[in-house]
Amino acid sequence: MRCRRFEADFPKTFDAAAEILWTTTFRPAARQLGEMLPRKLVTTFSPSLRRLFALADEGVSSLKAYQTSVPKSDNNNSSSSPVIFDSLHHLHDEAVALEATNFLIAGSDTTAFTLASGVWHICRNPTVKRKLATALKAASPEQQREGDYPTLLALESIPYLIACVKESLRIAMPVPGRLPRVVPPITTTTTPPLIVDEKVVPPGCTVGMSAYTMHTSSELWGPNALHFEPERWLGEGARGLDENLVAFSKGARNCVGQTLAHAELLFVLYMLFRHFDVELDGASEVGFVTKDNFTQSVRGAGVLLRLRRL
Repeated sequence: MRCRRFEADFPKTFDAAAEILWTTTFRPAARQLGEMLPRKLVTTFSPSLRRLFALADEGVSSLKAYQTSVPKSDNNNSSSSPVIFDSLHHLHDEAVALEATNFLIAGSDTTAFTLASGVWHICRNPTVKRKLATALKAASPEQQREGDYPTLLALESIPYLIACVKESLRIAMPVPGRLPRVVPPITTTTTPPLIVDEKVVPPGCTVGMSAYTMHTSSELWGPNALHFEPERWLGEGARGLDENLVAFSKGARNCVGQTLAHAELLFVLYMLFRHFDVELDGASEVGFVTKDNFTQSVRGAGVLLRLRRL
């Protein structure tokens, strides 16, 4: 029997982007050389760059398709169904194409990694898996017909499902490293300075905050901080925990796609554990090995599952 691999070029492109990031950052000579050489020559020797260029081309082609399908006017142009391009007329084409590429990339691998991590932990804990399946069945006693799914509002009203999503975000931390932020200036005499551990951090300093240190702190999450326990998000003890969840960062520069990511996590976990008995394949039971290239990814074939329709 012929064995087929369950993979696609799109995730490989994300891995390539993450790896190229380190090469271009810590090997500036290689970056400058790559910018000087013809694209055809560079892509011949670098499969990673070839994938990145192909992704950038997708952004350019999507912009051209938009410009072709939407008639231009003296003032503005827009499509019958609003799209992101409708709000970017003030930018030149190169910047708009880059924005289109960002939309193709942003949130895809991070949400996928969170799902992989969450499903792996849920399947390794029979009690959690049983509680989740029971909660989903209670909220939706009848199996839906294909294409007939619950609303997002309905899924957001299932406490144990919400708890599993939050705990998946906490334990996965798809962007675990420090995110640089510049301390803003003190604009008025009443503006308080930034104080960390009783030390004043002057304006203009670059500081970093790590999701890993936040999400694994026993001071914030208790002695079981390294364990996957959705119950921590339920009951009186859950008050204030959202302040310590920084998977999407915080403040003015938090992730603009977090509501979409939450929706994706809710729907996928619902569809998996409401309609299937989900078990880890033997190869995935051994461990969950990851690599951190700014965003995390699962090493090897990822998380392999065995599904049996309920």
